[in-house]
Amino acid sequence: MTFGQPRVGVSSCLLGEEVRFNGGHKRYRFLTDSLDRYVDWVPYCPEIQIGLGTPREAIRLTADGRLVNRSGTADHTAAMAALPLRADLDGALSARAWVECPR
Repeated sequence: MTFGQPRVGVSSCLLGEEVRFNGGHKRYRFLTDSLDRYVDWVPYCPEIQIGLGTPREAIRLTADGRLVNRSGTADHTAAMAALPLRADLDGALSARAWVECPR
């Protein structure tokens, strides 16, 4: 029996895409240089998916579970909750401490 490469959803910034709040990336060379030949990466950035550009004001998760920008003037909770879940993936990786990974 032969299996194809696993399809793994991954934060776009970890693959080197400049989609972070500050317009940068967090390329993780272990993923791109070592695992790349074994995995079919499916890049994903929920902030881009809901229409936020780069650079942008970082968003944060509040104590009551809302996703708001740092200044508190925009609530992105409903837009994020409306994003569809991918059923065609074998797994997923996200950047550490996502929401916006400002570290």
